Amino acid sequence: MLKRIYMIEYIFSLLLGFLGLWISADKTVDNAEKLIKALGIPSFIFGAVFISVSTGLPEIATAIISAYEGVPGLSAGDIIGSSFVNLTLVLGAAVLTAKGISLNNKDLDLVKASSRLTLLVVLVLLWFQNLSLGVIIILLGIYGIFLYQVEHETFEINESGEVAGKTVLLTFLGVLTLLISARLMVHGATNIASILDIPVELIGATVVAVGTGLPELAFETAAIKKGDTSLALGDIFGSTLVNITLTLSILGLISTLSLTALLPVLSAIFLLSILILVFASKKSFSRVQGVFLLIIFLFYVILQFII
Repeated sequence: MLKRIYMIEYIFSLLLGFLGLWISADKTVDNAEKLIKALGIPSFIFGAVFISVSTGLPEIATAIISAYEGVPGLSAGDIIGSSFVNLTLVLGAAVLTAKGISLNNKDLDLVKASSRLTLLVVLVLLWFQNLSLGVIIILLGIYGIFLYQVEHETFEINESGEVAGKTVLLTFLGVLTLLISARLMVHGATNIASILDIPVELIGATVVAVGTGLPELAFETAAIKKGDTSLALGDIFGSTLVNITLTLSILGLISTLSLTALLPVLSAIFLLSILILVFASKKSFSRVQGVFLLIIFLFYVILQFII
């Protein structure tokens, strides 16, 4: 009886989180677009710098909490797993939602730049297989290079400070609601899996990684439905770099950690980045490519059950 009551609570949490996620994503995109126009910031840059850090907060929070609780490996798996989810599930879903995405020259350059830097980061992690101070400095340096590349354009603040101030507040509240909604979904899904006796390793590799990637998925879907594919792409590729540079660096600063167990996922991200560079060379992401990315994600999930 008690288990049934808990199950109802967790299902409610899951559904409430899902509903909140998609509603808040829609509103956040509306306010983000107003802010973009007010500040004159290109959509890709806004998504890659501001939104990507905001939607990456679940991974950052998980990194800090897990490190202090003595299980940094859980967070490292989540961080790197979420990067894989971004480049497969989130990007694939975004491409299918948009029925294919054409890349203008500016977006193409930034997609290529972020993919190359992702390759560089993964190479560093594969070589050193740890988060020593030297590795952390390299990771932060690579993220700094990315910021330099995307922030080469100047922009002016809109004269209407009142409107801009309100829009900033609403955007912040929207992102906060996104994060809370995602946390509710993860809470519900994790506990349901626990009641059903699904292994915790499987939960971490699938539910937690996908759950912390839900803010990106919700935001991208809402942005694309409103016609702003640049904003969506900026968040996808920006979030991936934030995960494997900034967030991993935070984890490394507060804990000692070996990445040996995560080498297969890192290798998969390396190959994915090469694949995305090949896709992008055609100046578009087609629906066939989107389906292929989703198949890769499903294959990854199936492997977790088998292994």
